[in-house]
Parts: sequence; structure tokens; C-alpha cells
Amino acid sequence: MKTKKIMAILLASIISILTMTMNVVASNNITFSHRNDINEFASNIANVYIAKYPSEYIMINNIIGEIVNKDVFIECYESDGKAAFQIVEDSLRDALEPSVFALKNGKYYVSVPTVSQVCYHPKTGEELHYYCGPASALQALIGNGKLSNIAQNQNSQKVYDVGSEMGTDSSGTNISNLTSYMQKYYKSTSITYKTKAFTRFTYDKAIDFVKYSLQNGAAPVIRIDDTSVLDYYSSKEESLTHYVTISEVDTINNTVTLVDPNYELKYQGSHTITMDEFIKLVNINGWISVYTNVKTGSYVYE
Repeated sequence: MKTKKIMAILLASIISILTMTMNVVASNNITFSHRNDINEFASNIANVYIAKYPSEYIMINNIIGEIVNKDVFIECYESDGKAAFQIVEDSLRDALEPSVFALKNGKYYVSVPTVSQVCYHPKTGEELHYYCGPASALQALIGNGKLSNIAQNQNSQKVYDVGSEMGTDSSGTNISNLTSYMQKYYKSTSITYKTKAFTRFTYDKAIDFVKYSLQNGAAPVIRIDDTSVLDYYSSKEESLTHYVTISEVDTINNTVTLVDPNYELKYQGSHTITMDEFIKLVNINGWISVYTNVKTGSYVYE
């Protein structure tokens, strides 16, 4: 047992070195002290999980390294460090523990309206095009029955107001802030919206969480890191980071339906994509806000 613990500590130390070198762009976006904090927290989590699952040390290191070096993780960390590392732990649990869902084949569906992301600055009148996060959240909440499907909840002022509450700016929307906004409409502490980060090791779990969310009448919101993997985005040379709402999973025909709030009409509205396209989305950067059971048991950072 002592040998395993020593090995775990050594491997956890390795991840501190890896996380400092794997993603230079992400590292340049935060202060040196923040990067040191992230490395220390990542090492502590690796230590705990490698001690519990010593044979899976390579996967544990890879999952942590993939998540903590993403720009989206750094945004979450700066918003709420504890919640950011709970996202990391959730991803580890998804990879290392059996699925908690027993879902059948079929269609999982929530009727989601389209809300355009276009809004206007109330003082300058400037047209703003980066409010896809707030618009996707409104699409979900209206579809979920938490907001009435009336024009007032779909107009540009509502989109701007929700974005202001989420802290949306020209760089976009922090998914942790989006999830926190969704949680306001769900008072339960045991089942609510959570931010889930899926990797190439857990991409196959993503669809189960999406199905479970839809089964419970709650449309998930997915942060797309690269729209060019979607066939309905005709401009393949342009890669956009974007939010859309998921309205349906059809496991019989292997399709997923997205509701896109894009300001360009050719992209706006409902689009059915193949399961292969969905897997690509998740593999590139699988960050999804879903309605799900909160896992029991302690986190390293509570």
C-alpha cells in the first residue's frame, strides 16, 4: 500500500509539470500565480484518484491534463475555483465508475423555441452578436416550461438582460455562469443543472447525460468549440465558438437535434445532426450544461 501511495504522489507530481507545458495559449491567459494554483489543485486531485485507481493513472493524468488546460476551464476557475475542480472530479468519476443511467433506445425530446442571439446595447444601440449563451439558456428555459413562451421572453432586451446577469462580454459567456443562471429555476439540491466536461475518454457518457436531461424535461445547452465540424455550417473555413440548445436525441436513427440562436438566418433554428457529428463536438471540447443528479460522496474541494 505504501508503494502505491508513493507511486501516486510521484505521478501526481508529473501532472504538475505536464499542465504547465501542454497548452501555452491557455497558460498565457492567466496570471502565473493562478497557473501555480491550478497545477497544485490538479496534482492533489490526481494524487487522490490515482491512490484509489492506481491501474488507471495514465487515463487520470490525461483527463486532468486535457481539462485544466482548456481556456473554458480557466474561465470557470476564475469564476469559481472550487466548482471548476468539481467539474474535473465529475469527469474522472464518469470515466472510472459505472454509468448511473439505465436508459432505453428511443426519442428524448423537449420542444425548444428559437431565440435570436442578436441584441442591442441599451445606451449606444450597438448591435451585439456574441449573446448566443444567454439566448441558448432562454431557449432551454422556455422549452422546459420555466419561462412562458411569449415575445417578451424572446426579445433582444431579455437576451441582453440575461447576458448582463451572466457577465457576457465580447469574449462570450462563461459556462459556469450560464449553469448558475439555469440553477436559479431549479431549487433542488440533489438534481439540478450542472456543467459537465467530457473528454475523448468519456465522450460516450455525454449522450447518456443529455438523454437523462431531456427525459426530465430539461433541455441541455452545449458549448461548441468549433462549429466547422457541423455539416450545416457551410463556411468550413470559419471556426466559431458557439452555444446552442439540444432539443432531441433519437437513438433509433442516431441523430441529435440542435436549436441554434445564430444571428445569421441560414444557421438559425432547428438542425438535426448525426451522432458522429455530436461525438466530434464532444471530442473537441465537450462542455455541456445538463440537468442531472448531483453525485453523492465528497469532492476533494467542497
